[in-house]
Amino acid sequence: MNITYGNYPPPIGTIDSTTLENLLVHLNSTLPGPKGLIANMTNGLIICTQLNTTKTEWPDGNGAEIRYNATLQGNFTMLFAKLLNQMMFGGSSQSEQFVYAALDSVFSSVEKASLTLDYYHELKLATVEMKVSCNVAELWEKALEKIPPTVPPDYAAQITAYLKILNATAYAIKDFGLDTRYSGDTHKLTLNASMLINCTQLEEEITPLMPEIVSNE
Repeated sequence: MNITYGNYPPPIGTIDSTTLENLLVHLNSTLPGPKGLIANMTNGLIICTQLNTTKTEWPDGNGAEIRYNATLQGNFTMLFAKLLNQMMFGGSSQSEQFVYAALDSVFSSVEKASLTLDYYHELKLATVEMKVSCNVAELWEKALEKIPPTVPPDYAAQITAYLKILNATAYAIKDFGLDTRYSGDTHKLTLNASMLINCTQLEEEITPLMPEIVSNE
């Protein structure tokens, strides 16, 4: 990250070498730890266990390059489950279990993933972006195991039947991806899911299971 020294509009103000050094000291003292800012923002679900920053002045003295390395540990699945549950279902404990089981099924079948955390100190804002690519067969197998126990008994049979269809058609789904973004400014969690499907194979595998779905509706 490169910082150019100068005078900026509020709330940033003047940034020079001393200001930047003080800011880095402040970040290193407030972000990490079980009582740090990251833990406070996530209600203790995520903790910054390590933060290292280095400042290298530009040769012309007009700015500096900042390099940082942070280690975050915690229950990311529960964090996203709580945010999503609050937005979709108003935060009830019953629906939280369902959302957690669904996300846990996704995250436990991940083949590759990336997580980006941006924090804007002066604005006290944070954004989190996570992208995952999953093993589809493993995803639906996990979902069939984890989700039905979290739904009300009246819906358990129907949900199980739908999940059996998804599990049976896993090989017709060639790729599944989940892109999530949370903004501390709007307190909004955005999720985008994508699938690549072989429609012919999907139809062949779904047809034999349709009677089970109809009988549970």
